Amino acid sequence: MPLLPWLQLFALSLMAQFYGCKTDKTLTLVETTAVIIGLQQYFRSGCIFLLHSTIHLDTKLSDELFLVRLSKQISLNSVSSVALTLGTGEVSINALRCQKNRPVNVLTSDDDNTQNSLKKMTKEVNFGRSVWLQILEAEMTLPKFFSDIDIPVDSEFLVAHRPDQVVEVSEVYRVRRGYELQQQKFGELSPSNELTATSNDFYERRNNLEGLTMQALTVEASTAGSPWQISKNLSAKDYSLSYFIEVTKSVMSRQWMRDDLSRNTSITSKLNLSIVQDVPYIKLLRHGNGPVNVAGGFFGLVWKEFEKKLNFRTNYTALEMGSEDYDISGPKKVDPFLKMVHEVKLKNYEVAVAPFRCTPERAADVDFTYLLHKSKFVIVLTPAGNEDMAWSHFFGPFTLTLWLGVIACILVIAGCLSLFHYMGQHLAYPEYENPKQYTFFFSIFCVFAMFCQQGQDVTPKSCACRLVFWLGYVTAVVVVAAYSATLISFLTIQNKEPHVKTLEALARDRTYKLGMLHQYLRIIKSDADNGITDQIYERMIAPDPKNIPSSSLEGLQRVCSTRYAFWTSMEAIKEVGDAIDCNIAFLTYYYMFNLAMVVTENNPYRRLINYQISMMRSGGVLRKHKLDSWAAHVPEQQNTWTSVTVGQISPLLTILGGGVATSLVLLLVEMAATYWHKMSQRRNTWSGLSMASNWRYPNKYY
Repeated sequence: MPLLPWLQLFALSLMAQFYGCKTDKTLTLVETTAVIIGLQQYFRSGCIFLLHSTIHLDTKLSDELFLVRLSKQISLNSVSSVALTLGTGEVSINALRCQKNRPVNVLTSDDDNTQNSLKKMTKEVNFGRSVWLQILEAEMTLPKFFSDIDIPVDSEFLVAHRPDQVVEVSEVYRVRRGYELQQQKFGELSPSNELTATSNDFYERRNNLEGLTMQALTVEASTAGSPWQISKNLSAKDYSLSYFIEVTKSVMSRQWMRDDLSRNTSITSKLNLSIVQDVPYIKLLRHGNGPVNVAGGFFGLVWKEFEKKLNFRTNYTALEMGSEDYDISGPKKVDPFLKMVHEVKLKNYEVAVAPFRCTPERAADVDFTYLLHKSKFVIVLTPAGNEDMAWSHFFGPFTLTLWLGVIACILVIAGCLSLFHYMGQHLAYPEYENPKQYTFFFSIFCVFAMFCQQGQDVTPKSCACRLVFWLGYVTAVVVVAAYSATLISFLTIQNKEPHVKTLEALARDRTYKLGMLHQYLRIIKSDADNGITDQIYERMIAPDPKNIPSSSLEGLQRVCSTRYAFWTSMEAIKEVGDAIDCNIAFLTYYYMFNLAMVVTENNPYRRLINYQISMMRSGGVLRKHKLDSWAAHVPEQQNTWTSVTVGQISPLLTILGGGVATSLVLLLVEMAATYWHKMSQRRNTWSGLSMASNWRYPNKYY
C-alpha cells in the first residue's frame, strides 16, 4: 500500500534530521560542501556537476534529499551546479563542460553502478579535461573501490574520505593500466571546515612514473648523411681499440675527442680515421646483438633528461636508415620515419625518439610533442671573390645620393670661399686679402684638396674666408673618416656575399648546379612551399647524378671546388664545416623544418613530456644540448693574417695608373702646344724681319 503524501513528507523530514548520523566517519553535508567549494576555488572551476546513482531503492529518498540540500549549499556560495544520474545516458564526458575553465565532477555515491560507470569513463579521451571528486562512504576503502579502475596519470582524480578523525582529500592515479594504485595526500579539512590543499602543482605531483618502461622506436639520424667516415684498415687485434674509440665518440664531447685524437697521432695514423663530426640528432650505442641504447645526439640527450626527471626507462627498437624491409600495407617503403609513424599510429609503440617534421598528414595519425627544434635549410655556395667586387666596394661606402651630396658640398664651400674673398677684396679691405686669385675654379681645387686631407700653401687672412676653410676641413674629416672605416673593413674582412643572392637569380644563372642529400628529395617533391620547383629540379638537379652527394661533407667539398650550390641545413654545416677548406655564403632563401617527437594519439604521458620541454626551454637546457650537439657558429677558414691582395686594391692602382697616363698625355700635349707656340713665334719673327728688310731696301735686287 503506497504511503500517503503527508507520510512521505514525514519520512523525508525524519531522514533529513538523522541523515548525518549514519556513522561517525561518513562525511556530513557541511563537510561535503566545504570540500567541493574548496576544490572549486583551488582549480578556479566554472561549474560543478553532481553525478549520483539511484541503484539503492531503500535510500533513494535520502539520496535525493541530500542532493537537493547539497545543491542549495553550493548555490549559496555563488557557484552553479547540475545534478545528473549515472547509468541513464545523462552523463557524457563531452557534455561535462563549463563556459569558463574546467568543471568539478562530483561522484556522490560509491556503489557498483558508480564503479562501473567510472570504469567506462576513464577509457574516454576527454576524461582528463575535468577535475574529479569521489565521495567515499565510511565502509569503502580506496584500494577496494579502485581495485579494477584505471585512473589515467594525466588526470586529476580526488577522493574525499575520513580515514581517521579528519576529513582528508587524497589524489589517486595509475602510471599505467594494471599498475599499482598511486595514492598521495592532496589536502584536508580544518576544524573550521576550510580545505587546506597542497602547494605542489600538477606536474610536481606527477614527476615520478615509478620506473615504468616505455616502448620506443628510434633511428640513428643525422643531418650530414654519413657523419663518421672511417677507413677500416684494421687487423683483428685492432678491433677492440676501434670499438673503444667508437664508444668514446658516442659518450664524450666532440671537442674532447678531436683534441685527444690530435694528440695521439700514432693512433689516428694506425686506424686511418677521417673524423668529420659527431651525430647531432640521435646517436645509438649497440651492444652486439643485444639491446640498443640512445647514447647522444640532441634528441637523445633531451630524451635522457625526460627519463631522469620523470623516473622511467625506455626499451628501444632501432630501425636502420635506408633499409628496404618496411612493408606498410602493401608497397615497400624505404623511409624509416614512415615506418615509425605507422607503428606508433597502430600503438605498437608508445613513442618514436627521432626528429619528425610536424606536418598535417602526420598530425592526423599521431600526436606531436611540443616543438623541440627549428631546422633552417639554406642554399650554400662559394662567395664572390673580393677582387670581383673591388670597384663596387670602393664606391660602395657611400650611396649615390651621398656621393652627389659630397659633390654639392664641395661646390657650395668653393662658391662661399670665392664669394667672400671677392667681397672682402673689393668692398671691405681691398689691400688686406691675399692671395688675389681665389676664383671659383681655384676655390674648387682648394676644397677638393681639403677633402683629400691636403694643406694649403697660403691661408686667407679674413675671418669669413678662414671660417669657410675651417668648416671645409671639418666636413672633410667627417666624410673621409666614414669612408675610410667602410673601406678598411672591406679590405680586412673577407667578403661573404655570393655571385647571386636569390633562388630566382640562381635559377637564371646557367653556370651553377644545385644538389642535396637523397633523403631530402622526397620532401622537395612533396612539399611545394620549399621553393624548389619542378623546373629547377629537372634543369639543375636531375641531369647529373653527382648533384646528389652521399653526405653533407661531400656536398660542401663540391661547393668549394666547382660552381655548385648545395641545399642543406644549418646543423649539417655546423656539423661538418670544420672539414672544408673554403669560405661559404648563403642565398637569401631559407626553408624551416619544425621538428618534434611523435607519441601515440591521446598518450597520457604527452602532457608531462610537454611540460618538461617547456621547463627545459625556459631554463636554457635545450640550448645547452644544442650547443653540445652542434657547433656554436658556422666554421670558416681561419687565417692568422688577413692579407690584402693586388686585386682588392685594383681600383687604386687603376686610378694611379690612369692618373700617370693622363699626366703623360697632358705633358705631351703641353710639350706639343709649347713647341707649336714657339714655332709660331719663330715664324712670326722671321716673317717680321723679312718685311722690315723689304721696307728698308726695296730695290736691292732690281
